[in-house]
Amino acid sequence: MNVQELIESLSDLPPDAEVRLTSQPARRSHAGSWPFELAVSRVTEPFASGDHLSYFDSGPGFDRAENVVFLVEGRQLCYLREEVAESIGWRDAK
Repeated sequence: MNVQELIESLSDLPPDAEVRLTSQPARRSHAGSWPFELAVSRVTEPFASGDHLSYFDSGPGFDRAENVVFLVEGRQLCYLREEVAESIGWRDAK
């Protein structure tokens, strides 16, 4: 996703809605994992990806973007609400 795609995906949403990240640290099995809701603490300036590829950056499907903007994880707010986990496919609908 690039910045323009992010802006477009947010453009129809209420401008006063809070933005959060979600993370599911242990994704091996949906049943035994507890995804989190995380605050966004800030957005970085663009960084050039350069030629600093590490072992982890060179696998199949790696996309070497020329400019990368990072959404920085803030504090954990709570566990992800069940209906959100279901809507993004991290839990089976009841």
